[in-house]
Amino acid sequence: MLIPTENASLRSRLDEWFESKRLRPMIVGEFDDHAMLRAFAETGEGVIPIPTLVARHFIQGGMLRELGRSNEIRVKFYGITTEKKLEYSPVVAICDRSRRIPR
Repeated sequence: MLIPTENASLRSRLDEWFESKRLRPMIVGEFDDHAMLRAFAETGEGVIPIPTLVARHFIQGGMLRELGRSNEIRVKFYGITTEKKLEYSPVVAICDRSRRIPR
C-alpha cells in the first residue's frame, strides 16, 4: 500500500481504521506529496487511499481503478487562495461539494 506520511490527517484516520479492522497492510511507500503518491500508484507499485470527493478526478485517466469504498474514514479539506476563479479540478470539486452540504 502507498500512503501519506504520518503527519497527514488522512494517515492518522487510516491508521485508526486499520487498527479497528485489525488490518496490517504492507506499506511499500509513504509520501508527503499527493502527486508522487498517485504517480507511484499509476505505475502499479501499490494501492492508494483517495477521498471519494476527488476519486473521479484520479480515475479519469484510466491508469487507476476503484477497488472499494468506506464511509468510515472522514478527512477535512481546507483551501486558501488568492484566485477569484478556481481552475484545479479537485479543488473545484471540493468547493462545489461543500456548497451542497447542509450545515
